[in-house]
Amino acid sequence: MGSYAELSIDNHSIISMKSYVDPVVMTFFEECDRQSYLRKWVEQGEEWEEHIFEYAIASQKLKQRLDIMGFNLESVKGYFDEHVNACLKRFDSEDEYIELRWMNIQANKDFFSNYTFDRWVKEVQSFSLLGFCKHEFICKLETLPTYFRLIAGGEAGYNWGFPECDIRLMVRALLEAFADSVVKLDYSSLVSSGYYDGTEKLAKDAKYDITQEFIWSSSIVILTEGSSDAKILRESLKLLYPHLFPSFSFLDFEGPRLSGGASGLVQLLKGFAAANIANRVVAVFDNDTAAEESLKGLDIKSLPPSFKVIQYPNIDLGRSYPTVGPQGDVITNINGLAASIELYLGEDVLRDPSSGELMRVQWKGYNQSLQKYQGELLNKNLLMKRFDQKLLRATTASDYPEGDWSSLKSIWEAIISACITDV
Repeated sequence: MGSYAELSIDNHSIISMKSYVDPVVMTFFEECDRQSYLRKWVEQGEEWEEHIFEYAIASQKLKQRLDIMGFNLESVKGYFDEHVNACLKRFDSEDEYIELRWMNIQANKDFFSNYTFDRWVKEVQSFSLLGFCKHEFICKLETLPTYFRLIAGGEAGYNWGFPECDIRLMVRALLEAFADSVVKLDYSSLVSSGYYDGTEKLAKDAKYDITQEFIWSSSIVILTEGSSDAKILRESLKLLYPHLFPSFSFLDFEGPRLSGGASGLVQLLKGFAAANIANRVVAVFDNDTAAEESLKGLDIKSLPPSFKVIQYPNIDLGRSYPTVGPQGDVITNINGLAASIELYLGEDVLRDPSSGELMRVQWKGYNQSLQKYQGELLNKNLLMKRFDQKLLRATTASDYPEGDWSSLKSIWEAIISACITDV
């Protein structure tokens, strides 16, 4: 026979689960809904006790939970109407399509022409008020009116007369029919059979499992210091690693008018962590003094394991780079001091096409605590224009894109490496 967990509304069985509890069903509940107690039974003069393990919640409270999860009344009605309309269209096709097998095609057409969500709710209420129990009628479905027969389980593809779908959507629909009721998940049989011991936090564990699955299957969010970084990384990913492009998403700086810079990225990262964002997140900082200073205010160890923080990598081009400052023109290593995203656009972008000289870095303020200068590439707007032209040539080329993409590749290698470490 086996042991089952049972989800019910006012003692009407909604779904049975053999030997386990479906994690999706457990999203209906929180640990505060869990209860354990002894129930007394008396039958034919004999009396005994059964240890009950269950989760229970009032229907109105569950409605609110499902609503904020996105399984609201509007989505329920939309799904129901979509199913009925699809049936009616198939009836009008050339095929002799029949949805409910015990009726002919004309009877099907007549039934679904009047099968609205509101009508379904009323029929479920009538079924319940008359004291009918679904299991009692499985062997005599032919004696029931069409609506009751469908509700009692008279056709594959329906549960309680509602088209099969996500269990959360169907339960939200049933809560319209069972307005003031109690929804229970009884797993006592699974405890007595040894599948569970009764101390498990099923609701909490289910949410963790579902969240972990979401983390691994959803896109990885890339956070950058500004919109230019996001644009360059997005376009280079599409070009260099097109097979990975759907795996990443980038924050839109324009819509919400987010503040940029390293300090802004630190605050954004803290906000994401505080909000318990489930996505995997990679925050990518410039490889310069400003980023190093800002990162001093971030406790990386306190971030969720799914959050990674990296800086643009050191590159050979930056080890001996022309700069200008109070001491005049100097060739020096700008890695860690002035390596913003523009330094990674490629040597073909950084070099002037006429003179062949690299765009210089201008030394700016001195950071006393780090005892380092902050540098910035001159004429970034011109560099972005050159990169846009390079990108256009690359996206219209039939072969592998020409030009120097090595530095951008090194950034993506660093990002990908961060992503493949264990969460």
